[in-house]
Amino acid sequence: MREHRGDVVVRSAGELADAIAAARTSSAKIVYLPRTPLTTHFDHFCVGAMAWGDCTLQVEELAAVSTPGRACEWWGRVLRESRHYRLRIYATTQRPQEADKTIFGNFSRCVVFELPNENDRAYVSRALGLNAEARAALDRLQPYQFVEVEQRGKWGVGRLVR
Repeated sequence: MREHRGDVVVRSAGELADAIAAARTSSAKIVYLPRTPLTTHFDHFCVGAMAWGDCTLQVEELAAVSTPGRACEWWGRVLRESRHYRLRIYATTQRPQEADKTIFGNFSRCVVFELPNENDRAYVSRALGLNAEARAALDRLQPYQFVEVEQRGKWGVGRLVR
């Protein structure tokens, strides 16, 4: 393991397990960057998060570790059972159509930034059940703007401040 900007970076399932065990009684930021393709080890990451519990998962480029259909076994369990394990999930993707559909049915809050591809905007609109007004807002987003959607359909537009 090595430090990287205050985060513990681990490169194997064994190092991940060791880092989780070491962090059991304290807070830690563990970055899992396996040397082999992510899809090979994504299940280890998910199992580790569930074993750790009460933690925040940040999955960047979800499309790199999931498929457009149903979420893979352990990722699906993380999404469906996250509340039982007190997991907070932040998942990002630049191409929502290439990521699994399970996440759209299990979010508390979804933030969507500018999507240049019309097909991605249409897909996200359908998946989130956006009304016409919210869809129009999504179509008009400028750089650094976003549409924030809560599970019950409440939505608004925001902007990142530099």
